[in-house]
Amino acid sequence: MEGMLQRNGGFRLTAGTAGFFKGRKPSFWEYIRRLFKALFSEEDGIGVIEIVLILVVLIGLVIIFKEQINELLTDIFKQIDTLSESVY
Repeated sequence: MEGMLQRNGGFRLTAGTAGFFKGRKPSFWEYIRRLFKALFSEEDGIGVIEIVLILVVLIGLVIIFKEQINELLTDIFKQIDTLSESVY
C-alpha cells in the first residue's frame, strides 16, 4: 500500500498496488477507495492544531451569523409545525 499517495497529492499505482488489480484496469471507485485507505492509514494525519483551528473558524462563523441561523431555524420549525397540523 505504500507509495500510492505521492507527496504532491497525485495518485499512482505502484508495484505493490498493481498486483491487487491483477491485470485489469481499476475503476474510478477503486482508485477513490484506495486513495482514502492510503490517506487514513498515514501516520502524520491531521494534527491537533489543525483541528483546533477548524473549530475556531466554525465557532466564529456561528457567532457572526447567529441571528441569521436563528431566524432560518425558526422559520423551518414554523413550517414543520404548520405542515404537521394539517396531517393530524
